[in-house]
Amino acid sequence: MNHDTIVGLLPWYVNGTLAPHERAAVESELASCPRCAAELEELKRLHEILHQIDADAPGPSEQLFARTLARVEQQRGDRTAESPLRRWWNGLPALGRAAAFMPVALAFILVAFYATRPTVQEAPLKGVTVMQTPIMERGMSARSGIQPAPAAVTLADRYSVNQPVTEAAAPAPSLASKLRAERPQLIRTGSISLIVPDVEHAIAQLSAIAQSQFGDVVSLTDETPSQPGVRHTASLQLSVPAERFDQSLSAIAKLGAVSSRTIGAENVSDQIVDAQARLRNLRRTEADMLRILDRAGKIPDVLEVTQQIAGVREQIEQLDGQLQSLQHRVAYSTISIYIQDEKPIAAVEPSAGTQLNDAWRAAQRNVRAFSIALASYVLGFIAFAPYWLPATLLVFLIGYRLSRKP
Repeated sequence: MNHDTIVGLLPWYVNGTLAPHERAAVESELASCPRCAAELEELKRLHEILHQIDADAPGPSEQLFARTLARVEQQRGDRTAESPLRRWWNGLPALGRAAAFMPVALAFILVAFYATRPTVQEAPLKGVTVMQTPIMERGMSARSGIQPAPAAVTLADRYSVNQPVTEAAAPAPSLASKLRAERPQLIRTGSISLIVPDVEHAIAQLSAIAQSQFGDVVSLTDETPSQPGVRHTASLQLSVPAERFDQSLSAIAKLGAVSSRTIGAENVSDQIVDAQARLRNLRRTEADMLRILDRAGKIPDVLEVTQQIAGVREQIEQLDGQLQSLQHRVAYSTISIYIQDEKPIAAVEPSAGTQLNDAWRAAQRNVRAFSIALASYVLGFIAFAPYWLPATLLVFLIGYRLSRKP
């Protein structure tokens, strides 16, 4: 795609409605074009502002609602009133009515005259086919990706006098188109466990693989061990386009030794078809109810129909969200990866200086602990002085008296 085409796809890229190949082309252009990246940022800001305005917009006031209902009643009454044309017609005399019919009768005679004129016969041109595709349909198909079936009409059939005008049947679809239409809608998932020489390097390689496959790293858990003898592990989850699922899985398997691998797929074709059918029915129901609302005249009828329309709109939004989620899961596959080091972290032998420093710090801690314990004993001894001091004095006096006796 050229630059102008990429710029035209940026609004749909912001809304998340591009096909996988268009999204990949836009992201590739954004990586190399600063102008496109700046334009994308402007569109994102505008998208957020519009959503904020829509969320903060207040509902209609009671006075506005009452005036609207009054206008509905007034228009309904105007419809039942006699039109000016009818009043004009009723006021004409018989001669004036006959004169009014004269232009209509003259036009009818001219149409009948030209319709019964013999046409010039032309020689039929056999083997020439005209492909009719309206201009508006071609424009719409270029935007939506839906190719309208061209109507093939031969000039010989169109201008032949002896044969009725018929249209040729549309060509039968090719085998490739049938296979694409019947291809099941699968949600593919995979998980793989690897043993790698270096976990940090493997994480960087997995991020590079995701970017090269137009995917993203949606989650990462890196558990770095803090003790020796434990392996370094990490868990990642990648989201890649479905058509690059097998290629991405093969590239991931080359990063190390594969200890386990699991691939799964869930067929959601019936769910998507059912959701699309239900969405079409709900939108038809909403359109019918809007037409009923235009004809409703009484206030209770208007309120009841408005509540029903709100309920149908909520169902449409929920179903549309579920359908977009299923289509996104079909378009992008998920790969869960668990990696670990080949060898656990080995214990490091400290140096002599480190050992002496640790011994000195241990001695300081022991001296501090002994000093605190000694101070605690001394304080405790002083605290119990009222008990041991009188007993000590009494013993001293008794010993002194005994020593003074002859």
